[in-house]
Amino acid sequence: MSSLSTTLPILAPIGIHGNSTFINFEFSFFTLPMTLIFLPILYIPITLIIILRILVKLYRLIKDRMGNVQIFSVILMSQFMCLLFFIVDFFNTRLPSTGIFTRWCASVDPNMLLTFIYILSFHINLSTMIFPFLLSSMRLILIFYPQNHKKFNGKLLRLFLPLVFFYPFTFTVFMFPALGYCSPAKYPFQFGAVIVRIERILFGNNFPLIFNTLFWMSICLINNSILLAQLWKLRCSISIQARSQYSYRIEKSLTLTTVSMILSFLSNGMTVFASLFHPNFKFYAIMLRPLGNDLYTCVVPWLFYLTHPTFRKQIIFKISESEKKLNEMNNVSIQGNPLYINYQFDFFTFPVLFASIPFLYLIPTVFVMLEILRVYTRQLITKRDDLMNPHVFFIIVLSQFMGFCYMISDYFTIRLPSTGLLTSWCASQEPNHFLKIIFFFSIYFNYTSMLFPFLLSTLRLIPIYYPNKHNELCAKIVKYSTPIIFFYPFLFTFTLIPALGFCRQLLGPYQFGAIYIFFSGNWFNLKLANLLVLNVVFWLMLCLITNILLYKKLKLIRNKRKSVTLQRAEFSLTVTTISMLSSYVTNLVFVIIFIIYPPLSTYFVALRPFGNDCDIVLVPWIFYLTHPAFKRKLLSKDVSRVKTLHTTV
Repeated sequence: MSSLSTTLPILAPIGIHGNSTFINFEFSFFTLPMTLIFLPILYIPITLIIILRILVKLYRLIKDRMGNVQIFSVILMSQFMCLLFFIVDFFNTRLPSTGIFTRWCASVDPNMLLTFIYILSFHINLSTMIFPFLLSSMRLILIFYPQNHKKFNGKLLRLFLPLVFFYPFTFTVFMFPALGYCSPAKYPFQFGAVIVRIERILFGNNFPLIFNTLFWMSICLINNSILLAQLWKLRCSISIQARSQYSYRIEKSLTLTTVSMILSFLSNGMTVFASLFHPNFKFYAIMLRPLGNDLYTCVVPWLFYLTHPTFRKQIIFKISESEKKLNEMNNVSIQGNPLYINYQFDFFTFPVLFASIPFLYLIPTVFVMLEILRVYTRQLITKRDDLMNPHVFFIIVLSQFMGFCYMISDYFTIRLPSTGLLTSWCASQEPNHFLKIIFFFSIYFNYTSMLFPFLLSTLRLIPIYYPNKHNELCAKIVKYSTPIIFFYPFLFTFTLIPALGFCRQLLGPYQFGAIYIFFSGNWFNLKLANLLVLNVVFWLMLCLITNILLYKKLKLIRNKRKSVTLQRAEFSLTVTTISMLSSYVTNLVFVIIFIIYPPLSTYFVALRPFGNDCDIVLVPWIFYLTHPAFKRKLLSKDVSRVKTLHTTV
């Protein structure tokens, strides 16, 4: 019996299965894959609503026997397949990469459940590649056979429907004997992130994917090239007077939709080519590929819905009167205007999309801010880590809180009104102090955010020039500067006391009904933009001078340090301070354009909030990801008590 047991082959462990290190792995919420996993929550539900609206429109076209039902059907089916691929890939790639399944996966043997998830993801991925070719082929039939295109497209659709579902089996049937397992992901993924793989298959899985990607992309590009050439030929052969603008907009919409479908090939090709030719970049591609698929899933229905004229609402009012009103709206309040009082909010517009984008990154950033606050409070109470300078940390935490308040106030001043959600209500109100207060808070928190970069740089200079009494001096600076920060903005905003707030129409790229909150009737008719640009220049110059002095001093004493941890802390604070300068650049560019060329500022109104968000998001993330105080690894007592000159103590 013993001789028989010695002759049995011992299978080598596969992936992480049975590995005690991964069995005891502790899941962490604050990781980059965990942040990326929340992003789809903010744009997939909105996209799903768009797809449902396209479905409703298709149902009406079928019921009324109008329009090109086959083309609508192909676009709609491709989007449902993309949503299905998103769900399957969510369990195949995104969730495992967060580490949430790592302990379970390491505790079980390689099994067919993992095989099924992998094959299903591969199968649906191949199915989505057929739709771009099918859509471009139907449009070519429409051009070459204008009289019988519905008949031919109907036959083509009936032929390709079973092909879409059964074609992938020719490449996945060889995978069924395979065994699914979890493999550890490498950098840039954190330790504990895993990827679902299969092995013991008859053929590799990279070859079928790269073959299908290149094959379907090639014939799709050929189809689209012929299609664009035919459309250009038709456009040149028909005079402008005889051309229907409605048909032209339909062709333009379908062309943009067809071309945008090529994004699916790019995201697939990125991962495969990285695996074959640049293995070092393979895991970067794996991390970015789901976002590329999301881009395809969202761009196609949004582009089709926003550009196709069949989804446009007919707005009934006299064109001459509306144009006259719009030209006057640059300096006139909308209060009492019946056009705005009767305005109906439309959820599916670009301002609504832009107003929703911040939730993609602000929700994870709030969690990071709370984690920074938790670590700061814990260290402040226990005082067990001398690496942390409580004064520097306090200013960073306070600056993040004030920056978040500025984002909220600016959101209610520009972003939310620009969607049209408040237009009818605002037009029904008289100019009032409530709207003025909303505008005031956006200016107030903007001023406060200018002072923190200079204050942070000053606190880091004190330990260099006064190493023996830096704690006492930093405490005094924080004690007196904190109330100054809160009262300083009133020096430039007190003229708003008698002013009243009202709403104006946004011009430029914005649609009718997009408004913003402004004011009138302040003391001395003082322009706040002039004061704002002076403050931006003044504090930017002070901050640059302070950081130059700080950099020179740190460069001189860099070689005297023996602790790597202290060097990392200094690097973290330096990068954090530099990232704060982005707020100056955003404010300076916008205010100068507003003063010199006001019409151009209407375009920058849409971009300026994203520049402010860059400051709000970058600072906490850079500070959290680079400072050693947030690392799980415990610092030794010797490291924390190294008597060397640094600005973090």
